[in-house]
Amino acid sequence: MKGLILKDLYNLKSYIRYILVAMLVFSVISMFNEVAFIAGMLTIMISILSVTSFSYDQQSKWDRYALSLPISKTQIVTAKYLLGGIFALTGAVLSFVCVTAVQLLRHQPIDMGIVVLVYACFAAAVLMISIMLPLTIKFGVEKGRIMILLVAFIPAILVVLLSKAGVAMPSDAQVMFLIKLSPAILAVVAFLSYLISCGVYGRKEI
Repeated sequence: MKGLILKDLYNLKSYIRYILVAMLVFSVISMFNEVAFIAGMLTIMISILSVTSFSYDQQSKWDRYALSLPISKTQIVTAKYLLGGIFALTGAVLSFVCVTAVQLLRHQPIDMGIVVLVYACFAAAVLMISIMLPLTIKFGVEKGRIMILLVAFIPAILVVLLSKAGVAMPSDAQVMFLIKLSPAILAVVAFLSYLISCGVYGRKEI
């Protein structure tokens, strides 16, 4: 399992310099905008690397080689989910560091709102990964990206339609209640996503 995760990390190490540049650029932009921008963009950008790893696997025909080794399909899927969790957590930590730096440069306080913001971005990243991984495993990298875009547009369209229909947005109290409940929701969603991915990959012809 450790070897599978290290394999993906080695393949993706070339992205480190792009992440560092992105951190700098987003930090500069956030100096003149809301810090939510850097928290959201950086967390999502890093988290999506777990899906990018499939591109390397596809190009090198890694799956065929892996299954000739004493590695099960379940282990391969598990490694991808652990990788996604690592990237989501890394994105949240780096986002917190950048947001804190921007707040200090602005001479603004680091309050609980910053922690909630970073956690919300982390939760969104986990949900995104939970949707993207089964779709990528099922349809492949290219078709999976199209399916992911469609899935992403549906909630956005619903929010716009509901706002135009005059439906009231959740209150601060309701949002906080949802945040407190979110760890359990994320755990259930991620577990169901994992089971689906294991089932899809288990039936997939390599």
